[in-house]
Amino acid sequence: MVQEREKEVQSIVQSALRRFSEDRTGLADYALESGGGSIVASRCSQTFESKVALLSLFGVPLWYYRQSPRAAIQPDVQPGNCWPFRGSSGVLVLRLSSRVLPSAFSLEHLPKNLSPTESLHSAPKDFRVYGLREEEEEEGILLGTYEYDQDGESLQTYTTTEENHEPFQIILVKFLSNWGHEEYTCIYRFRVHGTPVQADPEEADPEEADPEEADPEEADPEEADPEEADPVVDLEADTENTALESQEQDQTLD
Repeated sequence: MVQEREKEVQSIVQSALRRFSEDRTGLADYALESGGGSIVASRCSQTFESKVALLSLFGVPLWYYRQSPRAAIQPDVQPGNCWPFRGSSGVLVLRLSSRVLPSAFSLEHLPKNLSPTESLHSAPKDFRVYGLREEEEEEGILLGTYEYDQDGESLQTYTTTEENHEPFQIILVKFLSNWGHEEYTCIYRFRVHGTPVQADPEEADPEEADPEEADPEEADPEEADPEEADPVVDLEADTENTALESQEQDQTLD
C-alpha cells in the first residue's frame, strides 16, 4: 500500500516537472518571439517611460530604461521585465509565427509573493482578444472576453469563448482595465495556442508560371513546323545542280 502511494506521488511530481519544462502549459505558443512570432509595433499602445535614469554622469541622465512590447512575447518573466503601457487600457497586436486556428490564450504576470510591493495593482484585469485578417483592421473577429484573477495563479489560460472556424496570423489583445494602478499597466507575457493551418493553394503566388503556358522557345523539336525544316538538304541539292551545269558548260566550250 505504501509503495503504491509512493509511485502515485512520484508520477504526480514527474507530470508536474514535465509540464513545467513544456513552457508550463504543455501547449505550443505561436506568439513566442524565438519561435517566429513578432510585434506589430505601429498598432500597439504607447509605452510608459520611467523617469528613473539607468545611466547618468555627474548627476546628468544619459539613458533611460525603456521596455518595448517585445517583452510580452519573450519567456523571461523576472520582476520588472514587462511591457508597461500608459494608463489602465491599451492594445497589444501580435503577428504569429504562422496562420493558426486559435483555441486558447495564456496571460502571465509576476507572482504576488515576488512583487516588491506584495500587490498586483499593475496587472491587467479585463481584456478581449480579436483575430485580424489584416493589420489595418480595427478589431476584427472577437474570440473571447476574459478577466485576469490577481488572486489566482500567475499563469492563467483561457479557451476561446466565441465560435470561430477561421485561422488568423494577426491577434489583437485589447486590455480594458487593470487592478488599480493609475499610471501604467504591465504585461509580462501573452501566449497564443491553437492549431496551425496550411496556406490555401489558391493563395499561391500568381506570378508562378502556368505549366500549360510553356515558353514557345522550349517547345518539343519533334513538333516543329515541317515548312521550317533545316535547309541543309536543299543546299546540298543546289550544290549538285551547280556541279552538273558546270560540266555541261565545260563540254560545250570543249
